[in-house]
Amino acid sequence: MLINQQKGVQPMTQETKQADLLQEYIQEILSIAEFAKETNANYSHLEELDKLITANEATLNKQFIKVPFTKFRVLDDTGILKPKVPGLLEENKQLVDEYNQLLEKTKTNYDIIKRKERTLGQKMQTLTDYPEIIRVGSAIVESIDNNQI
Repeated sequence: MLINQQKGVQPMTQETKQADLLQEYIQEILSIAEFAKETNANYSHLEELDKLITANEATLNKQFIKVPFTKFRVLDDTGILKPKVPGLLEENKQLVDEYNQLLEKTKTNYDIIKRKERTLGQKMQTLTDYPEIIRVGSAIVESIDNNQI
């Protein structure tokens, strides 16, 4: 419980228990909002990385010569790598590695959000002061919409 019980303090009433549950509920909503904000930032970064990888691969494809009537590509007429190719390959590898790590982190955040939403639903069932929850929840959603969190 969030309210400290010290000697000489009256035992917790139903109202204080509800207040504690409401406070825990609000903290859980704020936690979900933070994970959602981080996940949205990750999605934006994933989109940027995807564009960079696509541009990098297009540049790489221009460096190779396509063998007619096949799906194969060769380096060039003399078999020598053009100067850009090793750098482009290394950059592409780094971008793909970063993309994969960020994708895993985003998936983990999404799973955490879903788990927190389930526990939030369970906490909601124990609360009886729904008008207060709706008022506080609306204020939190409004502050999220205004990017104040």
